[in-house]
Amino acid sequence: MSIFHYIFAVSIILSGSTTAAPSHKSPSCDVILQPNYPRTGCYYKCYSPKRGWIKGTHNDGTSCQHTKFPRSPGQCMRGVCIANEVEIPKVNATTIGKLCDGKYRGVWDEYGERVINVGICLQGSCTPYYKLESMHRNIKQKVFAKKYHRCPQENHYGRHALGDCHYYCQQENEWFYGFYESNYNSACKTFGSKRTSGYCCEGRCISKAYCGQEIDDASSRSVSTAEVSSIL
Repeated sequence: MSIFHYIFAVSIILSGSTTAAPSHKSPSCDVILQPNYPRTGCYYKCYSPKRGWIKGTHNDGTSCQHTKFPRSPGQCMRGVCIANEVEIPKVNATTIGKLCDGKYRGVWDEYGERVINVGICLQGSCTPYYKLESMHRNIKQKVFAKKYHRCPQENHYGRHALGDCHYYCQQENEWFYGFYESNYNSACKTFGSKRTSGYCCEGRCISKAYCGQEIDDASSRSVSTAEVSSIL
């Protein structure tokens, strides 16, 4: 008889666990995903009656409240709440001690050290974009957007191999980027997950110069000589 009671008790417990509503402390997804929800971060975890637990990052541009600067409105960018540039003072992207323009144009890191890469004003500091790639894999697309491509192509005369096929110029006190020309002067190396040695091509490091289109100087000279002879 005791065995029967034991089995009956276990069946009651199991049936109750399947019908009981899950307990959760996080807000409902219907609440936390509303545009006007007072969020302090761009990562969310919420419960949906139809889908269960859901977690992820808010879309770029979603409003948020910056925690480092109380009551400072901000916007989500790749899962990070960035304070609006007009609300708070920031470390300058080009000259230390002045206000940051809130954009990526700069050659100083958060410690005031000069770097070869530009950065984005993140939480009041100009952070080189390569430090953000591990957290935001698409950050490079934001940094090198077409609207910032205003520098003409430039030849590379240095002896060292380039670690980045972009270079930067200032126009009216603002930073923009351009490409090194694709030739044998623009040797490059990348040191990411896959090390690559080659030549620059429109901001990328590929295996061949001239963007993979080899130029035969000898044949070009012979063609030009034949054209001159025909003219004479």
